[in-house]
Amino acid sequence: MSLVGLILIGLGLSLGATIIDVPSAIITLGGAFALLLVSGANIGAMFKGVFSSAATAEERRAGARGWELCGIYALIAGAIGTLIGLVIMLKNMDDPAAIGPGMALSMLTSFYGFVLAFLISMPLRKKLTAAA
Repeated sequence: MSLVGLILIGLGLSLGATIIDVPSAIITLGGAFALLLVSGANIGAMFKGVFSSAATAEERRAGARGWELCGIYALIAGAIGTLIGLVIMLKNMDDPAAIGPGMALSMLTSFYGFVLAFLISMPLRKKLTAAA
């Protein structure tokens, strides 16, 4: 049901290409995934707990912990992307036309971090915690 709500919100915004930025998504999603790998989170249990009805209670607990870490790491990756965007923006202060891409990277990485943390990771973590 939460996925349907997310889709309806996305359709209702009608922003389309305005909020889609590949470099921002790579920084945020790639950064969060890389931090999950480095931390040793059980990524398999994260997805098995959500998508499989045969997941054990231990797998659901490990999955819930993984989604909790994913939310934290998404916020961290979003903050790092914001700093990168600000550096790009400040580097181009002499050319007003070049400030926009840095600002877009800065704002969209924060946005993607919040979306991943609060609209994806948190509901999945709560779902797995309730099921475990």
